[in-house]
Amino acid sequence: MSARNRPSDVEAAEGIATDKAGGSNRLQFSRNPAHIAMHHAAVRDPPGWAVRVCNASTSSNPVKLHLQGGVAQRVTGTGPGWIRVNADEYRDHVVLTPDAVHAGVAPGGFDALAEADFAALLAYDPEIVLFGSGDSQRFPHPRLARALTDAHVGIEVMDTAAACRTFNILTGEGRRVVALLLVG
Repeated sequence: MSARNRPSDVEAAEGIATDKAGGSNRLQFSRNPAHIAMHHAAVRDPPGWAVRVCNASTSSNPVKLHLQGGVAQRVTGTGPGWIRVNADEYRDHVVLTPDAVHAGVAPGGFDALAEADFAALLAYDPEIVLFGSGDSQRFPHPRLARALTDAHVGIEVMDTAAACRTFNILTGEGRRVVALLLVG
């Protein structure tokens, strides 16, 4: 039998391995999502692959997990006429990068967008541009985004709420994303 498919390994991976006292390898989650306690943790000794059981519920050192942000700007909320980035709320159109929020862009809204509004996004050296067109998805005329396509920068058009969600996912992956978000 190979080392990769020992029955004890399969049982342990499925969380059903038991100790001699009848305990199991079950995780107990606390109400605080940052704390996880292991009731009976099976620890393997490398030389003989023996299993010894540690009762972590009597341990004075609980395991603590902490979320790591990694991204400076994260959209934390959207609604009719507003966007919240981290703890700051914006009620005007913004350009959002992983490092900063630039408010006051595209003052005339969707109908007043110009080629210069999209060309200015190249200054942030994006890999992809997300265009949040407001409450509903509206496509800008292709000539407006010509500077982006000429620079081989992808542009995705969606409503602003979807653009915010996509921004969070892409920045979490470490992508160089810039979002032009129209509010309202």
